Amino acid sequence: MWGTWDAERLYLAYPGQAWGTESLLAIYLDTVTDGGLSSTMASLGNAHTLPFAADFAFVMGGPALEEPTLYTAEPGVWTAVDAQASYAVTQLGTEIVLDRAEIAASGPVQMV
Repeated sequence: MWGTWDAERLYLAYPGQAWGTESLLAIYLDTVTDGGLSSTMASLGNAHTLPFAADFAFVMGGPALEEPTLYTAEPGVWTAVDAQASYAVTQLGTEIVLDRAEIAASGPVQMV
């Protein structure tokens, strides 16, 4: 996975993957100091403990053939962001564009 950023967006790229029912991508982001959830989204399959409290998750593919969706960590639950500005494009690979304002990324970002 590759990544870069500018003042408005965080760009992530993954080569040669077609996300479908058998392949799921879930990226968890820690963008603010307080809050967040320290476990993955159980609805995607197995729940795991994250190495940090994540504030956002970007998910695509999987058994439900999830459209690229940004989730925010609400108290005790992951909730889809309405009218999200972040998106993904897939062709020979995958490029994910995360809106820095939408994910509150004004400083350092941790990602897994």
